[in-house]
Amino acid sequence: MIKNALLLIIISALLTSPGLCGSLNPAGKSPNSDGICTYRITDLKKSRFQATESFQIKEELAIIVKGYGGHEVTINIMDLPKNKVVFELIDFIPQNKHKLWIWRSTQTGIFQAALLVDGEKKDEVNFKIIQ
Repeated sequence: MIKNALLLIIISALLTSPGLCGSLNPAGKSPNSDGICTYRITDLKKSRFQATESFQIKEELAIIVKGYGGHEVTINIMDLPKNKVVFELIDFIPQNKHKLWIWRSTQTGIFQAALLVDGEKKDEVNFKIIQ
């Protein structure tokens, strides 16, 4: 289910590579941690990503969920200054897989991507879209 058009989903794919998440979580998430992370795509064909929290408008960005195979996940994108969910995606991640969504933003701002698994909030990451 998609709610709103803040972000356009370009690709949804399954990954099997371990250690995808960068150290983006203020709580000190390690590269091996389960959860949600944002990435700049450096080479999609070779599955190369750079962990980052800052993107240019209309730049493709990857949101990767690691460690929740076998569950339905919800990704809520919240506009932090407005404290409002502006985008929602619900998807199933097969067992022993990670999930990648590639997005392109249509507006600037400061956002939070929250990961809910089976209805329970498990993780979040803040990111910003600039001109």
